[in-house]
Amino acid sequence: MGTSTDIDVAFAGDDLVLRLACAAYPAHYTGSSRIHCTSDLRLHFQWCAERQLAPMAALRSEVEWDVRWMRLRESLCNFPPFVEAGS
Repeated sequence: MGTSTDIDVAFAGDDLVLRLACAAYPAHYTGSSRIHCTSDLRLHFQWCAERQLAPMAALRSEVEWDVRWMRLRESLCNFPPFVEAGS
């Protein structure tokens, strides 16, 4: 995204309301906060697509499941890469 003020919401699909919501939510952030917020939205939409859930129609329990998935994914990314003994 760089220094552009435009927010890419292509991951939101063709739903106009969803695209506007995805553009408005990170709009009040700047710099790396905006990048991370947009990345989280993109991951949430990916997660919803994999489970065939409509992002704005997800139940609270489904959103909490997504949050746990994102935290697990983040914690796994922080582990050093696996290296076999003797390599």
